[in-house]
Parts: sequence; C-alpha cells; structure tokens
Amino acid sequence: MKIGILTYHRSENYGAVLQALALNKAVHSMGLNSVFVDYQHPKHKELYKLFSWAKFKKLSAFHKLKYLLVFLLSYSRKLRRKRNFQLFFNKYFDEDSLGSIVDRYDIVIYGSDQIWRKQNILGINGFLDIYFGSDAISAGKKISYAASMGEIRLENEDFDFLESAFSNFSAISVREDDLKELVTKITGIVPAHVVDPVFLLDREDWKEIASPRLLKQKYILFYCLGVSQEATRAVERLSRETGLEVVELNGRIIARASRSQRWNVVGPSDFLSLLFFAEIVVTSSFHGLCFSVLFNKNFFAFPINNPRRIESMLIGLGLESRIIRKAEEVDLKATIDWAIVNKKMERKKEMSMDYLKKEMK
Repeated sequence: MKIGILTYHRSENYGAVLQALALNKAVHSMGLNSVFVDYQHPKHKELYKLFSWAKFKKLSAFHKLKYLLVFLLSYSRKLRRKRNFQLFFNKYFDEDSLGSIVDRYDIVIYGSDQIWRKQNILGINGFLDIYFGSDAISAGKKISYAASMGEIRLENEDFDFLESAFSNFSAISVREDDLKELVTKITGIVPAHVVDPVFLLDREDWKEIASPRLLKQKYILFYCLGVSQEATRAVERLSRETGLEVVELNGRIIARASRSQRWNVVGPSDFLSLLFFAEIVVTSSFHGLCFSVLFNKNFFAFPINNPRRIESMLIGLGLESRIIRKAEEVDLKATIDWAIVNKKMERKKEMSMDYLKKEMK
C-alpha cells in the first residue's frame, strides 16, 4: 500500500518541519510505509529564497534600496540558516521518503499544520485547493490529520468552496476546536479532534533527534514569533529574579544586530536542543508550546497571533493558567502537575493514533 503525506515539509520553519517528520514516523510505527508528496507551491518557495525577485520587482525605488541593504546585511546569517535546514532535510527527508505529485497513491493524508489556511501572501489570495483533496493528486482515499486553518476569516463565498472541498475526504480530523465547529457546521459531521503530530512521538524519540546540549549554563529560552512587549517584559523580569541568561529565538533573520541573531541561524535539531535543556520557556509559538509540554518545561505562553490554537491545546490539558497576557501575571512559584498533564496527553495520543489506524485500513 502506497501512502502519501501532503503537508509543509519543505518549509524553513521549525514547527512545520518537525510535525511533518513526526507524522511520517508515526505512520511507519504502524508497520506502514509513507512518503511525502513532494509538493511546494511556487509562491511558498519564493518565501524562502535568499533574494526574492518577485518581491523586489514590485517595490518602489526607495524600498528596492532598503531591500538590497537588508539583504546584504543579513545574507551570511540567512545562508547559514538555510544550510542548517538543508542538512536536517538531507538527513531525515531523503529520496526514499519523497513521492511525486503525479504518482498514484492508495491513501493520502493531508496535514498537519495550517494547510487549510486562507492565503494572503505574494499574490495568493484564498484557499489552495490542492490541500483540500483536489484532483491534482490521485488517491483511492483521502483523509486529513490534525489539519489547521490558522485564523479563521471567511467570506460568504468561502462556505461554498469549503462545502465542496470537505466532501473530497473520506475522513476529517482537525487540530483546533474552532475548526471542529466550522467543519461540523458545514458538513453536518463532527470531525475527529486529534493532537498535533509532534505529540505522536515520545520525549525520548525527540531527544534522539535533538542536538547535544549547546550551552553549559542554565538559561531561559525566549521563543517569540511576532512582537510582544509584555512577553519581553516578562523575560527581563524572570532573568532578574532567577539570574539566568536569556537565549532569544524568533526564527527571523533581520539586518540589525540583536541577541536573537546568534541563535536564529540554527536548524531544527538545535532548536529541539534549546527547548529540551531550557530551565524556563517563554513563547508565543504553538509548536514552542507543544515541545514545552512534551519536555515538561516550566513554560509561559503569550498568545499574539491566532490565540485560539494555543488556548484550544492548553485548555484541553488543564494548563490554561499558563496563558499569560501581562508580564505581572507570571508566577514562578506556580507549579505544574506533570503526572496529570502527561496522563491526559497520553489519552489524547492514543485516541489520535486510533483514528490513524482506523483510516489506514
């Protein structure tokens, strides 16, 4: 049986790459062979180019000059980051794990990550039907696993598209509560609510993929996607109170020097290591939180963009007290009963694996 996985496996994004790897490994653990449908939308490829001609050509003369300056100042770091992702890709996504979009599959799993996101980048406006089971990929059966739409913002015409698109799937599972409600409203069928693929692997599985410890000293990991003055204030306060160094990571390479730029060049294995060995994690990242839970870290979540997916996961685990909006709310004395949380997560993992096993038949 030939099984394909369609997701964002080529994204230079820690969460996207690691969730893809996890789903593939989970399917293999069931004694089945799966490959990644090796597709990446041309506009998505453009996002990760060191220099985007498509973007450059659309800029005014002033912004062209600014773009060139930023490119020159950040080029070496962007190149290092790209190389580190490529090394990871070469190790874990070899030719044997890749399949063509023109192949015939028995089953294709769509997801996870925000494959159902309504796009608004580089000229893409709307949904990409290839991720909704279109005829672009030939398969006897199409299912979704932990699909996400990110921030749900729909126009009236979107409902007609989604009603048709959801009918392409033999089974649907989603990652967030709000998407579960939307699919139920449109189809009349309640989809399975499953965990993100990273939870399908155990702590020890991820430890094998992670790099050895990168820093001898203890530290706070500050992994913030977007800008949050409250999160920054919280980290500064935690550093003062604990005396711990702050390791800052935001995943973006920028022109100006900052403490985050030392670490933003790291690949996925180093990213895992930084999380695994941190004393405290402060993050706005969904997958930053996933790994904080997996590694039983003392963490604080600062939702910035699309807080629903963070809230959905943490509330389901009884960890809503870790959702912080003001720096003053951070309480170092508050503890997490990881025995209870881990038991809840194990049940969710079992249910999620049961869904996959059932639909793989």
